[in-house]
Amino acid sequence: MNGRPYLNYSNDDLYLLGSNAHSDGDEEVYLGVLKELNKRKKKNRSKRATQRLKDLKKLGPIETFVEEEEENGFPGLSTEFEDIKSIMLLTDHEINLARISDIESAKETVLFCTYCFNKNETELLDVLCTKAKEITVQVIWDRRSYYGSPRYRLEESDVEVFHEGKHHSKCLIVDGRIVYIGSANAHISNHDIALRVESQDLAAAAFSYLDKLGYSDATDD
Repeated sequence: MNGRPYLNYSNDDLYLLGSNAHSDGDEEVYLGVLKELNKRKKKNRSKRATQRLKDLKKLGPIETFVEEEEENGFPGLSTEFEDIKSIMLLTDHEINLARISDIESAKETVLFCTYCFNKNETELLDVLCTKAKEITVQVIWDRRSYYGSPRYRLEESDVEVFHEGKHHSKCLIVDGRIVYIGSANAHISNHDIALRVESQDLAAAAFSYLDKLGYSDATDD
């Protein structure tokens, strides 16, 4: 990378970008973020940049997900799913419109996985909390980004909240038959893309994979 590609990022956004890169084993981006924060620390004497730099360094050395997969024996999901009824390719804000519609129409269960919630993204959060009054709604959230007003909003609702120490899945499973898989967290940014697939077999496989991650109840903290 040349120049300062992350110059326009806030310190908090840099932390999220760096921790995402750390989770993905993307050393180039991770080191680039560290370099940018270090420049801000020295040039501007920014206390926030200094703190975020310390927070990122606490994550330790980069580990690749492939190594973790082999160590934990997670099965591959290369199965061909013959019961697929429909596949839709969604981009950017189409993703949230479709996710919200499916959550509002859910009859039995909703399982939503995200790395983080943006405190300014309230629409999806509102729908999850409202739906939890009617059916089972579960949210899995990366422990390292588990803070701020969205956390307290969820914990005060009927949503069952879970956290995983190193969790980067972005997935939504509705009624065990509709699956969203793609790049979008709870908030939409950076040109996100996702597939909406109707398939009970795919939903079961995705749930099985997530279940093997061994997430724990965040409300026990």
